Amino acid sequence: MADAAQPPNEDSLFGQIALANKLLPKARIDECLRIQAKMKSLGISKRLGEIFLEKGLLPPKTIQAIVEVQRKRLEQPVPELEPHSLSDKEHEVLLKIVTDRKLVSGEHLSECLDLQAKLDKLGVPRRLGELLLDKGYIEPSVVEEMHELEERVLRDAQRKRKAGRIDKVDAAFGNQMQSRGWIPPDRLDELRGIQRQLAEMDIYMSLDDLALAKGWLNLEQTTMFRASALAQPGSELGEALGGPRARAAEGVFLGELLVAEGLLSGGQVNACLDAQQKMEELGIRLPLGEIAVAKGMLPESEVPRLLVLQRKRRLRSLQGAFVTAAGWAAAALFALIALAFAGGVFHQLSGAPDELTVQNLATADAPRDSTEAYLSPPRHVKPGAGRKSAEAGGTENRGAGAGGAAGAARVPGAAPRTEDPATQRANEAKRAKEAEAARAKAEAEARARAEAAKAGEAQKERERAASQLDEVLAETDAFVRTFRYKKALDEYARLRAGVERWQDLAARVDARSAEVKRLADLHERLKTAIRDKALRDSTLRYGPALEYKAAIDSASDDGFQVTFQGGSSTLHWVQMKPVQMFELLERMELSVDDLFTVSGFCLDNGLLGEAHKLLIEVAKREPAQRQARDAFLASRLGLAIPGGGFVAWQGRLVSPEEKANREKGLLPWAGGWITRDELVQYAQKGFVKQGGKWIPKGEADLLAQGYRKYKDKWYTRDELATIRANWEDAWELETEHYAIRTNTSEEFQNELAAILEAAYAVEKEVFEKEPGGKKMNIYAFRTFEDFRNFCIQEKQEGSLRAHGFAIAARNYGCGYDALKTKDSFLSTMVHEGCHLFYGRSNPASDAPSWYHEGMATNFEGYTWDGKKLTFTFISPWRLPWVKPAFKSGNYLPLAEFLDGDAGAAINKGVQDSTVFYSQAWALYYFLGHTPNPDLKVKWQKLKQKYDSGASRGTPTSPAGFFRSVFGEDLDVVEQAWKEFILGL
Repeated sequence: MADAAQPPNEDSLFGQIALANKLLPKARIDECLRIQAKMKSLGISKRLGEIFLEKGLLPPKTIQAIVEVQRKRLEQPVPELEPHSLSDKEHEVLLKIVTDRKLVSGEHLSECLDLQAKLDKLGVPRRLGELLLDKGYIEPSVVEEMHELEERVLRDAQRKRKAGRIDKVDAAFGNQMQSRGWIPPDRLDELRGIQRQLAEMDIYMSLDDLALAKGWLNLEQTTMFRASALAQPGSELGEALGGPRARAAEGVFLGELLVAEGLLSGGQVNACLDAQQKMEELGIRLPLGEIAVAKGMLPESEVPRLLVLQRKRRLRSLQGAFVTAAGWAAAALFALIALAFAGGVFHQLSGAPDELTVQNLATADAPRDSTEAYLSPPRHVKPGAGRKSAEAGGTENRGAGAGGAAGAARVPGAAPRTEDPATQRANEAKRAKEAEAARAKAEAEARARAEAAKAGEAQKERERAASQLDEVLAETDAFVRTFRYKKALDEYARLRAGVERWQDLAARVDARSAEVKRLADLHERLKTAIRDKALRDSTLRYGPALEYKAAIDSASDDGFQVTFQGGSSTLHWVQMKPVQMFELLERMELSVDDLFTVSGFCLDNGLLGEAHKLLIEVAKREPAQRQARDAFLASRLGLAIPGGGFVAWQGRLVSPEEKANREKGLLPWAGGWITRDELVQYAQKGFVKQGGKWIPKGEADLLAQGYRKYKDKWYTRDELATIRANWEDAWELETEHYAIRTNTSEEFQNELAAILEAAYAVEKEVFEKEPGGKKMNIYAFRTFEDFRNFCIQEKQEGSLRAHGFAIAARNYGCGYDALKTKDSFLSTMVHEGCHLFYGRSNPASDAPSWYHEGMATNFEGYTWDGKKLTFTFISPWRLPWVKPAFKSGNYLPLAEFLDGDAGAAINKGVQDSTVFYSQAWALYYFLGHTPNPDLKVKWQKLKQKYDSGASRGTPTSPAGFFRSVFGEDLDVVEQAWKEFILGL
């Protein structure tokens, strides 16, 4: 982008011209001037016309017309507008070259990224590659290489697309030709043989086009075939055809025209002529233009403009020619097609012409027709033939034949109209300008549509990434909760790389990573302090109720050693409760920043009293930190900072109002404050306060007002929820098949009960059996700490990284609210409920890990409207992960996956566990829904073996056992599996 100094009045004059011609309102022009000034302050010089262009306010032709008027007014040269503008594909190719070869320094890259962000805020978005070009950080030779590479890629893609479309057309064509009896089977085979020979020359033609070129079908028959296909809305064949084809008349000097327009080199034209000659030897007469398109040398988008130029030259060369009746009709059709390509609406600004008036600004042009055109050349073109020879015209005249009909485009019987040479040249110039404007507008619209489609896809991709971010962060936080900080930081780094293109998502990862980094540093200091005997108190409370004490001797990355009366032991960090970790951290020398870090740890782990204690200490040490402390606490608790800020009262931070009421001896009750005597004598015995008096109420009235009775006492709904949030006071409910216990909420308990019973009915049908005996126990924990205590109690510390687990032999399934959303928590419990149902129904089963997890993840696929449960078996949590993995190749090959283990994957990392569970869902779903009858039979056989325990004690691996049923060649199954899932 030009950055030379501009004339003082250039931009103001540019705006005046746009305003005088009513091209833009003054407010828009002023807005662009402000943007220009802001960009200049950022070190970027940009002319006003360039800003109009990049914001899409005026088309390029209109801007250049303003420049012409501006040039005359200033009586000095005004530079052409040449902003670096790249298409989506060009930008992608350019960045790949720059990245692969490391052509730009990190400093320059960071500078352009900063500029890009600032320009986005100004409403003038610029691609990174364009900014690198603007700043001169990329050499021009790289751009030339990019264009060459992009041209090859586009040409290959065009060939592949055309070959794919031809396959669809040929399948339908072969069926129709045989059913109609138009072409016998031996001739169809001959056409296919010719088709293969042409493909070796990079020429792709459909069978109907070949039949037409060979003269075995006429145009009416092929048109009838295509019309019947297009008459079926939404059919794949109709989409492949892309619309009826109109065959244009043969052209004059097309080869020279292609060279003169800079579309093909002389060598490319001669290559097409050679191919044309070889095709004629096969009995096929094909126009040169069609060969150039088929070989990927000529973009189809150029065909409409060439038709217009060719038509003008042909009308000159065919003046006075004799035309048959059939020729007239074909020529008239050709003229209509050419006019359709070149037609458009042109706008000329009104008003007295003066030096501020822009004449003939093309501001509204007709969109380019998508009809394919076929152009025919002369027989010889010299390499390097230029525009002069093409403009000389010609007198070649051909009769009607394959590829079109000859003749001037006029109506029979009409007197020929003659024009003087000057008028003729003016009209030709006008039509050429109109055609160029139409082409430019169509290309601009196509670019706009492509940009919109790309922006839409980018937005969808961002939404998918955002929806998955919470899940991945929660998965990673499981390492934090078990004090595996280094592992957590590695996972954050990997996650950060996946979302770095979205600044807000990356910022969330950075914030959490920084917080965990501070905890990791504290943990390292703690281990050093233990080894150096630098703690103020080196004893540790331990035991189920922390009733015992031990002396800490040393610490390592795995855990620490303690001695106690009667012996010594090694404890692992994962076995530590948060309160134990807090007690150790508190005994270190902590700075104010450390106090914030440890208080955050306490708030994350439900140690509210401990967190308040540390935050009170912050304000004591540094009173200036009080405001920051209040903001920190309010943010963590999801509260507004009270008027006057938080104040200390009996070791807690409360609002000034609460402190005043507490000092009076009042307690919160039903949204107000009452005395302790009132609470004991009235409130918890079923009295309510009305008009300043406590009056007795019946149980029905209290229930209607939202009160609840628990252990012979009455509470408000909120107060009871607080009490029962403790696992010891958790909600309990028995249904027909389950005994449910949860400390989440009464509403969650009831919803979970309804879903589990509905799932039971489906599981009974799917597994064709059901558990007998006792009701199945389901434990739904509100917090990770509740879940941790249960795991330690059950000696299942290895499951701490999971969201839940089930042990059929002990008759329970459990889980916790890992992602802090009701839907994900319900899905976890349905998953574990499925494990429990299957294990209780098939006690002899010895199925591998993938089979168990595949089965349970399939039951995650359901919809629930609060009343009805409908299973789709397509897990909304797994499908979005496995499809991109299959597309990118970042997945476990089938044989390796079959031998995998869910527990090992979970403890290895988030990526590994995500891939394993997603593939388990995908394989189980595929085998259960495959349309392949052979695979269906083998799947049923494998399930019977697993359910009956036939794999128990066998020396073969899970992959080997799978092969014993499905065969040794797993590649066939793997390919079918991938294709099936990618098609969902």
